Amino acid sequence: MLIQITPSKDYSMEELESFFGDVWDKQTDREKLYEYGRYMLVHGKKKAFFAILPAGDQSGWLRALYMKEGLTPAFLMMVFEWVQQEAVRAGFKHIYALSRDESTETLLETIGFQRIDQLPTRIDDQQTDCSGWVWTA
Repeated sequence: MLIQITPSKDYSMEELESFFGDVWDKQTDREKLYEYGRYMLVHGKKKAFFAILPAGDQSGWLRALYMKEGLTPAFLMMVFEWVQQEAVRAGFKHIYALSRDESTETLLETIGFQRIDQLPTRIDDQQTDCSGWVWTA
């Protein structure tokens, strides 16, 4: 499987909107998603997208993770490995994530995130009925 991670800025904003489809209307910080986002391409086709926004001193916020339907659980686990690798490349020592449901919390816990009570201010302002999680490099 030929896999590439490509900055979303290598494509147009319209392509990002098209990739998200109906979910795009629910997104906030669209310009930041475009600026910091990454596509995961498999054989040249966009299969997943993530964006890690700066969240403070050596910290990033996994602001978006979106995958096309029909991906295997193994691919999902690889996606998180790539997210972690990209975060380290960007100089982040911590990645924060928010969760609104139990299945996401189980996934975050499985891949090494730990539940936390306090988030960096930049993220905490966005939190509504979410649990906070952190992964440390």
